[in-house]
Amino acid sequence: MFRGVSQQAPQDNLLKRIRDRRAEIKNNEAPEVVSWIVVLKLPKQKVCSVCAETLPRQRFPRLADCEHDPDVCNECFLLWLKQQMESVTNVLCPSSGCNHAITHEDVRKNTPQDVFTRFDELSMRSLLSADKSFLYCQAEGCSSGQIHDTGIEGPIFRCAACGYRMCTAHDPIIPFHENESCTQYSARIAREIAQAEEEERARTQQEEEARVRREQEAASAAEVAKSSVECPGCGVQIQKTEGCGHMTCNNCRFEFCYVCRAPYAGRQGVRQIGNTAHNESCRYHPTKLPMYQGTA
Repeated sequence: MFRGVSQQAPQDNLLKRIRDRRAEIKNNEAPEVVSWIVVLKLPKQKVCSVCAETLPRQRFPRLADCEHDPDVCNECFLLWLKQQMESVTNVLCPSSGCNHAITHEDVRKNTPQDVFTRFDELSMRSLLSADKSFLYCQAEGCSSGQIHDTGIEGPIFRCAACGYRMCTAHDPIIPFHENESCTQYSARIAREIAQAEEEERARTQQEEEARVRREQEAASAAEVAKSSVECPGCGVQIQKTEGCGHMTCNNCRFEFCYVCRAPYAGRQGVRQIGNTAHNESCRYHPTKLPMYQGTA
């Protein structure tokens, strides 16, 4: 039996049929197969499913465990890998619908050396982090880590790279507390925390009291502003509770009209020129109260 397959079918379906046919032949499940000839002329260029650029097929990395035709270009693959490897432990193929993990060999073959080195470092960190006895040094600038067996070495971790010490008897692990037992350290920290909380409560209370005072003062000032006027002589707020509009400031003794602030003294004062000294809109101006004679 002779079979030929042309490029008329979609590429991914065609590749799947080829793999399935090979599996049939290998497992002797195909009926009397004489030969299997595939005439496959793949296009020289592809469109990247991420950036939509049309690029040569050799610019699309084929990953070891993936069975689909690669559809993500080298540049997009590199960007995907750099982004993913910093946040996840198992980086998957960037092709839509593919759940195969990217292997070390995939990264080694398709990325620059610095990217592969970083990927290898992160992979090793992930592997070691699964071991509860593996600890990273907490010293600033030190990225070293090592196995620490508390049962043999006790609770004091000493970094083999920089010599920094940590106490593993606490959760979380803390820097080594020199000249203090774990009990003494814990008691001191508890006191410091309690003191800090008390200081925070006091500060919060003071801020609340200050806020209430500000609100009360603002409300009082608003009320005074509604029922008082500013002395033209010294600026002090003056309230009139009864009597006529002739006011005398207790602070500077300046005399003025409570309604329009017209002065009583001076050449343009009410005493000198009469009620015409008042503003025309004032109820004491002659045009408003013509029956008034002299001063208000």
